[in-house]
Amino acid sequence: MDFKKINKRIPIPIYYQLKEIISEKIESGELKTGEKVTSENKLSELYQISRMTVRQAIKELIEEGLLYSEKGKGTFVARPKLKRDLSELTSLTEEMKQSVYRVRTKVLEMEVISASKKVAYKLEIAPGEKVIKIDRLRLIDAQPFFLETSFLPFEICPGLSKDDLNSNSLYSLLEEKYKLILDKANITIEAVSA
Repeated sequence: MDFKKINKRIPIPIYYQLKEIISEKIESGELKTGEKVTSENKLSELYQISRMTVRQAIKELIEEGLLYSEKGKGTFVARPKLKRDLSELTSLTEEMKQSVYRVRTKVLEMEVISASKKVAYKLEIAPGEKVIKIDRLRLIDAQPFFLETSFLPFEICPGLSKDDLNSNSLYSLLEEKYKLILDKANITIEAVSA
């Protein structure tokens, strides 16, 4: 790790300067995901600053999600956060093709069921009408990221259950094969403990 100098004569706090140096190393790829960061003692020595100052910089980088700490092992570079714009209706599969992540989809279950009142209301159909329920696990870099359940009116895409949703984007199939214009979606995001 190449160490830039900290300028103690400028009004920018020393901990902030160190934080910026480490952030730049992460953004440039010099410090890679999962790599151990130089210890607080060593950083304190290298920059000739107090350990408390180093600790403040590290603490803020952990809070921002750039680093994580493992008790007894040290501090490591965290995996970059996935940012997704939910204001537009876009396919996660297509979005991820544009990023550095490897996304995989695993269909856990796909079945035709009768719409509950809640599902029927959301899909603007009559309760009891047939819907296709799809449970998919999304993996990012081989790690489970989220579980997605989708409901689609059976009437508009009756052959969907025969389509391969493990390797195809649902949105793409709906647009290309079923000639549907995707205009809106109701999305509910819920965090649960593992």
